[in-house]
Amino acid sequence: MYFFRSERKTYIKAKYEEKQFAQSFCSNAQEIFSELERSIANHNLHELLQVFAEASKQSVDLNDPLPGNVRKKNSTHFDI
Repeated sequence: MYFFRSERKTYIKAKYEEKQFAQSFCSNAQEIFSELERSIANHNLHELLQVFAEASKQSVDLNDPLPGNVRKKNSTHFDI
């Protein structure tokens, strides 16, 4: 299959910048943070990558403190 340069550029932009091909499981920031917390606790890299894709697609900042964490740590420090 041959693509014209403009079609290829459009496809690459949709896939990598707009994340149009990432399947969504979360509908809001609260669900994303819940999934993030669960994937970290379960040491599940696949779920963690899914959460990062969804957060990027929905413009959610994952540096905010996790809602279920008493010490208000962010995801980077949650499992340390």
